[in-house]
Amino acid sequence: MRLRGDIHTVETSTGRITAITSTADMPDGVIYVPCNNRRAVVCLSCAETYRADTY
Repeated sequence: MRLRGDIHTVETSTGRITAITSTADMPDGVIYVPCNNRRAVVCLSCAETYRADTY
């Protein structure tokens, strides 16, 4: 998945935002995150990650 927007760095003890980074400054203008779907018909690359999992 491609996400576009701002990345907020938060100080965990106070909840104060210490830095804001825009994805526009990144090489592709987006940040890539896995969708975490285990079904190959939905996302083949994420399904490969979970291929060896057993229930």
